[in-house]
Amino acid sequence: MLPRSPETDAFWQAFRRYAGLDHDNYVVGTFGDSPEMATELADLVMAGIKRATASLARDYGEGREPMPQPGDFAGRRRPSTVHLANQRGND
Repeated sequence: MLPRSPETDAFWQAFRRYAGLDHDNYVVGTFGDSPEMATELADLVMAGIKRATASLARDYGEGREPMPQPGDFAGRRRPSTVHLANQRGND
């Protein structure tokens, strides 16, 4: 999880007004393991090519990022997208 910043807060507030949300429950995150990969993957999202993402449950928990919960929103270091967390079972 990345720290919130004035830039991400402003991005979230604009989205919040647009979507009619009344909460500030969001997480700043990124795709991949480098700034270059994060930019490449976020660009694919913006182009409509990348429409889903996944992660392993073992990567979350005590001393790590919190497990994304349904309804959570996340973006990247330079705000560009908002995605809605969805959770499926172990299938």
